[in-house]
Amino acid sequence: MNGRYWRDSVIHTFDSLIQRSRGFGNTTICALRTHRKQIIAGIGLSLLLVTLLVSAELISTYTHYAAIVDARLKDQSLFQPPGMYASPRRVSAGQRVTQENLIQELLRAGYLQGSQPGDFAVGNFTVDGSSIEIHTNGFARDESSPAVVHANFRKDEIAELREAGTGKKLNYILLPAEMLTADFNARNQTRRAISFDELPQVLLNAICAIEDRRFFSHNGVDFAAVVRAALKNLKHGNIREGGSTITQQLVKNEFLTPEKTYRRKIVEAMMAIALERRLNKRQIMTLYCDRVYLGHSGITAVYGFRQGAQVFFGKELDRLTASEAAFLAGMVKAPNRYSPYDNLDEALIRRNIVLQAMAEAGFLAGDAARIGEAEQLALLPPQKLDDSAAPYFIDYVKREIGNLKIDEEERLRLRVETSIDLGLQQAANQIIADHLSRIDKLVAKYKRDGKPQPQAAMVAMDPRSGEILAMVGGRDYRESQMNRVSDAFRQPGSVFKPIVYATALTRGISPAETFVNAPHDIEFGYKAVYRPRNFGDSYSNQPVMLREALVRSLNVVAVDAAMRAGLGNVAAMAERMGLPRPETYPSMALGAFEATPLDLARAYTTFANNGMRTDPLAVRAVKQNGFDLITGEATKSAVLGASTAYVVTDALSDVVNRGTASRIRQMGYRGPAAGKTGTSRDA
Repeated sequence: MNGRYWRDSVIHTFDSLIQRSRGFGNTTICALRTHRKQIIAGIGLSLLLVTLLVSAELISTYTHYAAIVDARLKDQSLFQPPGMYASPRRVSAGQRVTQENLIQELLRAGYLQGSQPGDFAVGNFTVDGSSIEIHTNGFARDESSPAVVHANFRKDEIAELREAGTGKKLNYILLPAEMLTADFNARNQTRRAISFDELPQVLLNAICAIEDRRFFSHNGVDFAAVVRAALKNLKHGNIREGGSTITQQLVKNEFLTPEKTYRRKIVEAMMAIALERRLNKRQIMTLYCDRVYLGHSGITAVYGFRQGAQVFFGKELDRLTASEAAFLAGMVKAPNRYSPYDNLDEALIRRNIVLQAMAEAGFLAGDAARIGEAEQLALLPPQKLDDSAAPYFIDYVKREIGNLKIDEEERLRLRVETSIDLGLQQAANQIIADHLSRIDKLVAKYKRDGKPQPQAAMVAMDPRSGEILAMVGGRDYRESQMNRVSDAFRQPGSVFKPIVYATALTRGISPAETFVNAPHDIEFGYKAVYRPRNFGDSYSNQPVMLREALVRSLNVVAVDAAMRAGLGNVAAMAERMGLPRPETYPSMALGAFEATPLDLARAYTTFANNGMRTDPLAVRAVKQNGFDLITGEATKSAVLGASTAYVVTDALSDVVNRGTASRIRQMGYRGPAAGKTGTSRDA
């Protein structure tokens, strides 16, 4: 067959079509036959132009989306998945921490244990006796941080930190930020980095059998699967099947939105081809297995097959059976639908489908699929919150992000860097749990049938930066999601007194001025009489200096000082320090109004920060695809003179040393501290 043969065939076909056309007259038919070569040439040229235009559009579109892939690879934001992150963890020389605990912190931060760095892990570490060698990849550290560090241990303490190569001693290092959650609808995160060599063959077989059998041979798009899916969709009149490869699924999760449209499928295919030209199959499979969503365990979101194996079966990947591997691979299609905790029967049916697919693909021989179907899965119960979880803080940040007016789909692509210090958060969680346990024992002797259990809340802020370092909003997030740090309005009680004394100092009252510590009536308003009482009705009936009255938390002196300074001035000072403006009654001096613990923490930054009030800051930065959308910075306001703030803080240090908060010293703490006890019963 040659060109002349094809030309004659086209002309013959054209003549046949004209002969069969009954709508044309003889004159028209003669004209068509006379000019048939020109007509055929015109049609051919038109088809060629259409083909060229479509090809140009496809090339242009591919180039556009390939550039997006290139940008994500260049700025390495693809290696840093979206989600909510804690602040980088500080590890210091001399820090009391066991070697095993540091290993666990490294694993949670995204390091791999072993000599291989991994393509997408933040780094790797090796253990040699009492030393840990930590390698951090470039995308996970700033330019000033060393790439390789030796941490040497002595008993349960980091004896020293040294930069590898130079041997330079380091005071501290910052570990890359640990993820709080990748799912903004979850309150805890569980994810561990993985390398391709750690993926067992049985799991790879299960994944490929059910998701993409030709993964290791196609170029990112399986055209046979696409045709099969298209025919099925045409039959049903809507999108029932996508024909997506593993590479396309990775692109959808990392680059695109989950909408089901033909346009998005075309974009997805182009980006998949582009990604396959830039990463090898091992890298793509590793990314997929690290990022894949596997549903929830309790209120914990599970990402990645390594963590799925640990959460659902308590196993490392290399110990998975074929049945367990098929179970995990089957969850990928619809993690919530195939949840073992909510729909175990459907999850087992899905597992059996995967086992049969493995047998059809030749990955299981003989009766292996049938044996796998009969295997009873030893599933672990839903996960509890770990001791470093910060569910109330995550809710607080979600509220902050909600105020930024960011589209819901765009929010899924954000990397939110927060202020939380997971070391302090762990300590706060433990403190709350321990103290509530003691309180529960104290109240157990009283009948509390039908009454709620005691609650507790704690917040820690850096007074200079305003960063929230730890937040516990209640005794058990699963039972109550109310954040008592930010939303529970309670009377501050005697905690308010330092604000009264600060107002008195600004009105010219000396800390050495004396007041009588004795019961007496105070008249205010229209013949109103108020009689403040000291805690325990204890009075010296002697003059006492203003400063000493604060140390001893004397109610009668606090009210007298507020009256002298002016109740309106005290209320105005409270408002400037970040508290709700209280009503101007004498009992206000004893904290007889309502505020949240976060309000009080903000107010106290004024004393600790030389008179400068610092507002709370939870979000350090919001990034998208490597670019900063928002950089957080706390709002500051000058409220007190530095000297006044110093005098109040100095008095509050005596509250801890020998006053109402001296139990802090009795418990063994010897560091610098200033503070104030309070109870809402004072008023």
